[in-house]
Amino acid sequence: MKVRFRYRLLHGTTEAIGVARAPQFVRSSLLLMARSRDGLLGIGECAPLPGYSRESLEDCSAALHLLCAQEWDISESAPWERIEEFAGRLAALPSALFA
Repeated sequence: MKVRFRYRLLHGTTEAIGVARAPQFVRSSLLLMARSRDGLLGIGECAPLPGYSRESLEDCSAALHLLCAQEWDISESAPWERIEEFAGRLAALPSALFA
């Protein structure tokens, strides 16, 4: 089964979120979508918190761009090894890894 990833930027709410010392009024995130040729769909969100997360949205966007640049064949003999290898590269970007 071949899987393709795509992502796009989402803009958040106009209500205050966060804690009292650093309320956020707009929080942007990245929506990650995985779709197979068979029509299966998976969705994840990458939303680092400015001032709290060690990674920026731009860092995550660059990493997810690499993920989306190829089609993943998960029907090969050891597909998860490739995915785990890529996930290992995302270790410094927890928000991207979560997506």
